[in-house]
Amino acid sequence: MIWSANTSRTPIAIHIDGRCVHAVQLTRLADGWAIEAASSFPRLKPDGKIDSAEVHHIARTLARQGFVGSDVALGIPDEMLMMSILEFPRDSSGVSGEQLARSELAKVHKCNPESLEVAHWALPVPAKSAPSLMVTACIRSDAEALLDTFESAAFNVISLKSHGTALE
Repeated sequence: MIWSANTSRTPIAIHIDGRCVHAVQLTRLADGWAIEAASSFPRLKPDGKIDSAEVHHIARTLARQGFVGSDVALGIPDEMLMMSILEFPRDSSGVSGEQLARSELAKVHKCNPESLEVAHWALPVPAKSAPSLMVTACIRSDAEALLDTFESAAFNVISLKSHGTALE
């Protein structure tokens, strides 16, 4: 499901770091946006794997704290996220930025390039510098397991992104 700007509330943006769960939900006002609900609370098992018990705890806590709905924009947990700024030669022989980014990240993280979900965008380039890409990625099977865990707690994950862009 894609979030509709016609609704009065945004999906719940959730980011889970090693120790805490952070969540925020906005509501539309006549002249802009306001924070409807915001929370930061400790994880059940700090630095542990995000499991079904943890996600059910998150769901109960958010409901008690005034969050509305089950749609969530989920930030990729830090331990799953691969990020890098990569410079590429001006002549990359017709290879796409995504192919180059996927290949370089896989090499650095010692994984199969085809196992990665990759997002990238061009950074501003000074006149005499090589083009640069900001790249984020995660292992597809890890992302699918995380999505399954959240969906088992009746969340509807509408996006999974690096936490800085979760409400894009």
